[in-house]
Amino acid sequence: MPVKIRKVILEDAKGIATVGIRTWQTTYRGLFPDEKLDTMAIEKSSEHWEKVIREREKKSNEMIIAEDLHDGIVGYANGGVFESTSPYDCEIAAVYVLKEFQRKGIGTQLVGKIIEYFLSQKWKSMIIWVLKENPYRKFYEKLGGIPEKKKLYEKWNNQHDLIGYVWENIANIPV
Repeated sequence: MPVKIRKVILEDAKGIATVGIRTWQTTYRGLFPDEKLDTMAIEKSSEHWEKVIREREKKSNEMIIAEDLHDGIVGYANGGVFESTSPYDCEIAAVYVLKEFQRKGIGTQLVGKIIEYFLSQKWKSMIIWVLKENPYRKFYEKLGGIPEKKKLYEKWNNQHDLIGYVWENIANIPV
């Protein structure tokens, strides 16, 4: 089941919203309140992603999607420079792949395309923030990320620890 990896277009907003919500619902069940996860709204999330897509180039950010011929958008990654990036050059803000498409190399392909963009910007160091309880955080360790930073994350009146995986030289990431 080959997927196409490409840059995002505005019409992808609903597919991105769907992937984000479905991934949160499968990955974070038990970590966040079920009633909050179950009532996440695709329409509201789509509006958010439309805004992000429109503004990404003004902010030196990139967004890449994985698209399956039959199932549509099955994953995405976005990254660039954000408030939480310093002292690093860039940050991957999200890598989401639907559960049924995980462990097929799609996440690695998405990260690879984001890294290509970062290198084109002459950025060298990177961070990604991941929930400490995220069962998939070992993915970043396999890519050479070093868990060096910590901070708190609050959502829906729940506090969680975030781990900041750091790469001092993104040119060495094996993607």
